[in-house]
Amino acid sequence: MKKFKIGLSLLLAVIVSVMLITWKDQSYSAIDLLENANFHVENSTVTLHRIDTDTEDIFSEMKISKETQQELIQSFQQATFKKQP
Repeated sequence: MKKFKIGLSLLLAVIVSVMLITWKDQSYSAIDLLENANFHVENSTVTLHRIDTDTEDIFSEMKISKETQQELIQSFQQATFKKQP
């Protein structure tokens, strides 16, 4: 019975350690985070919205140049994100 308790304790410690290491080093790509992101289409665009609670229509579209859109797309395509504790 004593060997069983020790073995079970060691097994539990190993499982918890592996879970913590895996969870801690987890990162996400832009495709994982952005809804409907497809970086492999022709003429890709970006739409940005701002929230202004002082107006009746709180969501308003922000105008950005095509050049800035392409820079944002390139940045997000290669970006990785980590979950903060």
